[in-house]
Amino acid sequence: MTQAFPVPHPDLVTSIIASGIGDQPVTELVETAMQRLVEAGVPLARVHVGFRILHPLFDGMSIVWTEETGVEVEYFEHLDEDNATFRLSPFYYMLSRAQTEFRVRLDRDACVADFPLLTELRDKGHTDYLALIVAFGGARLTPELHDGLGTSWTTRCPGGFTEAHVASMRLVLAPLALALRVVIKDEIAKNTLNTFHGPLVGGRILAGTIKRGAGERLSAALWYSDLRNSTGLADQLPVDAFPDTTPVQVQINTVAPALNPEEIEQQITLSVELSIGGLPGLVNVRSISIRRPSERARSPTYLPLCSAQ
Repeated sequence: MTQAFPVPHPDLVTSIIASGIGDQPVTELVETAMQRLVEAGVPLARVHVGFRILHPLFDGMSIVWTEETGVEVEYFEHLDEDNATFRLSPFYYMLSRAQTEFRVRLDRDACVADFPLLTELRDKGHTDYLALIVAFGGARLTPELHDGLGTSWTTRCPGGFTEAHVASMRLVLAPLALALRVVIKDEIAKNTLNTFHGPLVGGRILAGTIKRGAGERLSAALWYSDLRNSTGLADQLPVDAFPDTTPVQVQINTVAPALNPEEIEQQITLSVELSIGGLPGLVNVRSISIRRPSERARSPTYLPLCSAQ
């Protein structure tokens, strides 16, 4: 009898490529791909996608999908030998040995004890682990690899992954890596331009305003106002009569009393900034991550302020 193996539907591969072309957020791209792969019969419990980014605060970005929580994002300040988490990871082991594939049966292989991550996964009931690394443009595999993508796939099935499951994951990996590469390069370009020119000018450069002598004609009015006693005027005049000189802006406050300012910056601030960074009409984004002296319920620990035109 011939066993029927689960194989991803061709539409899955097509949809992954279309997501990359359509500028779908990287988190949505990964979550959609994993959900459809599970629907195709691959018993995934956890998928991890990691890559380096060019950012003034962080070296790398990690996207983890699980069947329980969906997609979660984490950023890493340093991805080098000084980072114990990275140094003791399967990815570092593979990159140090120029390996593109690493598979471990978590429920029986002795080498699980050499990796804290694999020990943790085994203790949570995972049985099989497969890591696959893709180097873009034939880049040489080293722990300092900047042009590539690391992925890992685990299952809780008692028998682990079958050959068909592994074949399905390999089939998805190439279009997934291609789509993610487009997103990664786009984010690197945005981060670089926003860092050196600011989001307003950076956005215009990406929109094509780069030719020598290119400029923009703006209509502007200079208004000088003597606002002495403005509080008294505001109390006397109707709301419609008192001039509103503030720009259109949105303020977002979040509370995280258990986190210190550095953790708030990494886990909350950056995620919010990245989420609102592509809003149309956005002029600038300012944020501050602080710990209030009093941890009362309404004390904001993150105060991003974005202005639009």
